[in-house]
Amino acid sequence: DGVTIELTAAYVAEYLTLGYASTVHAGQGRTVDTSHAVVGADTDAAGLLVPMTRGRDSNVAYVVTQAVAADLPTGAATEVEPRVARAVLADVLERGGHDVSAQQQIVEAETEHRSTWRNVGELVEGVVVATAGATSATLDRLAEAGTLTEAQRRDLAADDSMGAVERILRAAELAGHDRDQVLTEALEDRSLVGARSTGQVLYHRIQAKVEKSLAPHVESFHDLIPADAAERVRPWLEERAERADDRRRELGEHIADTAPAWAIDALGPVPEEILSRAVWEHKAGWAAAYRELAGHEDERDALGAAPSTGLAEKYAVWRTAHQALDLPDARADEREMTDGQLRARVAGYDRERAWAPAWVDDDLAATHQEAAKARANAAIWSAHAAADGADAETAARLREEADAERVRAAQLQEQADQLALSDEARAAWFAHTAVSLDKATRARAELETRGVDLEQPADRTTADEWVRTHAEVVGAEDAYREVDVLADDVAEHVDVLDGPVLETDVADIRDLAVEDERERADVAREADRAKLDDTAAMVARAQQALAEIEARDAAFARRAADEAHQVELARWTEEQEREEAARDESDAIWV
Repeated sequence: DGVTIELTAAYVAEYLTLGYASTVHAGQGRTVDTSHAVVGADTDAAGLLVPMTRGRDSNVAYVVTQAVAADLPTGAATEVEPRVARAVLADVLERGGHDVSAQQQIVEAETEHRSTWRNVGELVEGVVVATAGATSATLDRLAEAGTLTEAQRRDLAADDSMGAVERILRAAELAGHDRDQVLTEALEDRSLVGARSTGQVLYHRIQAKVEKSLAPHVESFHDLIPADAAERVRPWLEERAERADDRRRELGEHIADTAPAWAIDALGPVPEEILSRAVWEHKAGWAAAYRELAGHEDERDALGAAPSTGLAEKYAVWRTAHQALDLPDARADEREMTDGQLRARVAGYDRERAWAPAWVDDDLAATHQEAAKARANAAIWSAHAAADGADAETAARLREEADAERVRAAQLQEQADQLALSDEARAAWFAHTAVSLDKATRARAELETRGVDLEQPADRTTADEWVRTHAEVVGAEDAYREVDVLADDVAEHVDVLDGPVLETDVADIRDLAVEDERERADVAREADRAKLDDTAAMVARAQQALAEIEARDAAFARRAADEAHQVELARWTEEQEREEAARDESDAIWV
């Protein structure tokens, strides 16, 4: 603005530096008091490591967790699922900074340009832009019609759960539903008055309406494009879908040529006949496209676990590939479970974690190192004591120290053996609870897509609250139920229980055990190697865990034996009935 600022020579000499024209890398190479770097998906390892080592006092990285394509409009990042900052940084480091030839760069760029994850990713981002505001427009229309009050419309606009509502509407759309109609019917179903979270209530209404028919199947990536997508973006979306389909067909041919184990396990050998081979390639192409989209590289597991239904497009591709390979649905679908059932799975694994044996890998390794060091010291000092030229006093002292090191080595080895027991128990516990962990992980992911915050106390319902609410609902409906009166002779035989029947009187280790403090977070230790008192406690905990696992396995074995006995008894009874029926028929014929 033409204002002149005068600085004293002393100030300039002490606080100012002449800034010459410089490159970004030269600027990053300076040593400064504090360093601040913005790290995104395009950052390479050098772009992260250099700025994170320039600050004398601190080095701070600001991580972009909601990355979008550069050509998308401002605001598109708000519709993208955020990633964990640590995961973004891990990807940056994994990319490394190795130099490749120009020819190799061209090949990699062309492969990336054709890749499923690139084109489907851009397609999904474009769909978000194309459908932005559709739900808000429907809500505004319903508010004008009086279905929603102004207060409810404001609540929905500010409700964090609306992201989950958007995702389930998109999933319903891919499954063949009209998203506008689904949303309208959910709001017109009944009043939202008294709802603590209007967004969560709306989500559960939509889920209850469409949960039995959320099984999307696409014939082409063009099916991922909404029917009402704006004409201005449709050509761009069609181009990405066509590229993705071309890549799918290319991958199908490649899989037929290479015949990886996962494809042979799922589809059988590649047929020689042309038409059969084309069908085989079509099925394998969908599976390979999903594997490339999800980064799934397992040599035997064709598709891996299903993605959350909140990732509607990705789930649709997984479902199509799953059907193409004709894989069995071996696991329950979390999408069809209630919030309470999902919470129970998460809480179930938390209870299992309470009695987990201590994780002792670091302690065990440190103890082995200390024992090896003690044995080496004993050998060295014994050699020095036996060396020529050593005076008697020095030799005696060295032998004494060598003996002490041997004793210490033996104690450390005994401690290592005890820690090994705890390590084996930990492995046994992990294998024993692996199914619970898998179910809890998928349940937690599904709850997140529904906008349910497990860490929010206000979002929880206690057992007493549930029983009270259930009784109120049942009582309100009793007035409309038909009443059946039991006959006197039947009523006399109806048993009435005075109280609850206990399943078992044996104390449950999940209620008695106290979770190890290192189970959820790293806890600093005074030393790397476990102390003797710590080792004794670890071993005792490991023995309790092994006893619990043994008892459970025995109970499972008894149950399996009982079920096998019941099956055998039913088979025997059925055979007896058939034999008796055959004898009766034979007697009737003879008569």
